[in-house]
Amino acid sequence: MNELVKEWVDKAEGDYHSALREFRARKHPNYDATGFHAQQSIEKYLKAILQRNNIRFEKVHDLLALMKLCLPLAPELELQKELLSYLNPLLWFFVIQENRLLVKKPIRLYRLRKHSDLF
Repeated sequence: MNELVKEWVDKAEGDYHSALREFRARKHPNYDATGFHAQQSIEKYLKAILQRNNIRFEKVHDLLALMKLCLPLAPELELQKELLSYLNPLLWFFVIQENRLLVKKPIRLYRLRKHSDLF
């Protein structure tokens, strides 16, 4: 794994663990942060896949756009389209609405790291 790919994966892992920590918190869970970090984690995993395969991508936070770029490498991502659609607006909502979103449903995180061969 080259250094830039490793950086993407390390940052994705950090966001993944932050999302889990907030989701599992017994006292004062922060579900908005769970959604935000879940979105960030998946975005960075997708960018790691693209970087590993030398596929150029613009500075974009759109999970569906990143997914489309990754589909030739990981067609199974198509199965996660609904989840990515759900998480996709969270980043923008947080930035625009100053963390006023409350995610009331548990978020099922798709763990791209299971496919470490893609990195």
